[in-house]
Amino acid sequence: AEYEASRNVSSVAGRLAYAIPNGGKTQRLKLLSRLLDSLRRQGVDGTDIFVFEDDTSRPKSAAMEANLVRLCKKFQAHLVQSHVNRNRKEKRNEFGLFLARHYHFMFDFLLYDGVSSPKTTNNVENKFVFGHNDPRRAIREAPTGRINSFPQYEYVVVLEDDLELADDAVAFFNGMTWPMSRDPTIFCACAHQDNAYYATSAGERYKKRGSAS
Repeated sequence: AEYEASRNVSSVAGRLAYAIPNGGKTQRLKLLSRLLDSLRRQGVDGTDIFVFEDDTSRPKSAAMEANLVRLCKKFQAHLVQSHVNRNRKEKRNEFGLFLARHYHFMFDFLLYDGVSSPKTTNNVENKFVFGHNDPRRAIREAPTGRINSFPQYEYVVVLEDDLELADDAVAFFNGMTWPMSRDPTIFCACAHQDNAYYATSAGERYKKRGSAS
C-alpha cells in the first residue's frame, strides 16, 4: 500500500519488465533490497520485476534460498531460476560463457511467446546451443510461486543487483521506450554510471540521474 501513492511515472510505449540478474557465492540481500524498494517507490508494479537467480553458480543452501524468496515476496517480485548448465570449465577464450547463458535465459523467459519450442537444455550432453532452463518449466517452478502466463514483454531493463538507482531512473527508461518504438535503429537505452553503487553514491547531488557525477 505504501507504494501506491508514488505512481506518477511516465507512460511507456509497450510492456516493460525489470530484470535483475542474481547469483554468485555471496548473496547481497541488503543491496538487492534497496534496489527493489527503489523500483517500487518509483512506481514499478511488483509483477513486472523479475529477479533471475543463477542458482548453479552458488553453494546449495536452504537458508540462502529462503532469504532470497522471502525478500522477493516482500516486494511482490518474481524469483525465477535459470539452471545454467555448467557442464565443463570455461576455456581461456570463453570467459563469461555461463554468465551469457544466464542472460540468454532472462531474455528467453521475458520475450518467449509461450507457443514455440525453445531449444534449451540443462542436461549434461548439452545437445543444443543454449545451456539453461526451459522457460516452460521455469514458469511452473518459480520459487515465489507459479507464474500463470508468459509475460511477453516488448522492453526489458536489466539492472545488476547491487546498483543504486537515481530517483528518476524509472521515468528515464519509461520515456526511452517511445523513441525506441518509433526508430528501429535504436538498439537500447543506457543509463550506466560507474559510481552507481551504495558506497559511492551518497548525498543529495546524486539524487537525479542527470546530476550524478
